Amino acid sequence: MLCFIICYAAAFLFARASHYIPSGLVLLFGTAVLAAEDMRGSGLPVRLRAVFTLGFAGGQGLSCMKLSRLQTDWEPLTWAVLFLAVMVFLLVFELLKQRSARDGETNTADSGIRAENGICGSLTELKKNRLFLSIAGICLISWTAFFAEAKLLGYVPLFLRGVPH
Repeated sequence: MLCFIICYAAAFLFARASHYIPSGLVLLFGTAVLAAEDMRGSGLPVRLRAVFTLGFAGGQGLSCMKLSRLQTDWEPLTWAVLFLAVMVFLLVFELLKQRSARDGETNTADSGIRAENGICGSLTELKKNRLFLSIAGICLISWTAFFAEAKLLGYVPLFLRGVPH
């Protein structure tokens, strides 16, 4: 987590100096390290914390690169709020994990957290299948939306200059 905090600070300083590509790359690196730390030794195909970190903080890293000329610089308050969003999520997740370990599996509402931490054993086949189908469904919806937009517009906006967004 320390690596992510240092990378986040470096990304903020790079962005303040108008070095947007290094800012995004540093934040993406910190995000990848944080997600890798979370995945290490879990033995599970997907960890909720890693998915959130990659999705939320990784998205920030891409946004920091200012891939669009229409994007404006973030205010320091924006940087602080986005950083706090990641840190609070990670803190609450850790607190819930400790609470579920202390409660001894009496509440099934946190079963996803407990199962992920190996407290109640491996996920059942049904849960594994539901997770896979959920991920596949979201991917299918995302790809369909991307290709529908490209087909309707006749181009991919990210790859062209001078295109209204």
